[in-house]
Amino acid sequence: LSSENLSALDFIVPEDHQRLVENLQASYQGKKPTSGNEYTALRADGSKYPIIVFGAPIFSNGVQTGTRGIIIDISERKAMENALRESESKYKTLIENSQDGIFAIIGDKVHFVNNTFCKMLGYSVEEVYGMPAINLVVPEDRERGSEISRRRLNGDLSTVNGIFHFLAKDGSVRECDTFSSVLELNGQIVSYLTVHDLTEN
Repeated sequence: LSSENLSALDFIVPEDHQRLVENLQASYQGKKPTSGNEYTALRADGSKYPIIVFGAPIFSNGVQTGTRGIIIDISERKAMENALRESESKYKTLIENSQDGIFAIIGDKVHFVNNTFCKMLGYSVEEVYGMPAINLVVPEDRERGSEISRRRLNGDLSTVNGIFHFLAKDGSVRECDTFSSVLELNGQIVSYLTVHDLTEN
């Protein structure tokens, strides 16, 4: 595609024109840098692809007269981001619809909990996040739970399986087959637990 007699807008989809113009105007006024803006670009055949623009102002006699820079095709990065979002969405759906309760603990706080676990004990998600994790089990099981936490802190990353008795909001007790494994998230040790309710059995 010849660039003769074409403006910058001719290479960008119409729905991005106003944002491009506003960004350029803001750059001229010194309010916003031209670098790092994402747009959807047009190829000569009319197909579209995502780009990121890194630019720098051009000055003449101390006055900005234009902008120059580079355009990077980020199609591959966007495809990876979309695939990751789709994977996360499927994983979240799987976790939320699990028949087992699932929650994760960092330190002494619940970092994540699924709806199944909340329904099992009659708590809202916010209520579970607001209490010490150890309070989810009956007092008789708390020392055993604390011991597992101490083992985790001392580097024991083995999976633990046992029967724990969880205390529901209404005071009833749910007897559960519980598996506790370890994940690492942003440098932190996370205890990841799956809880299978055996009470009815």
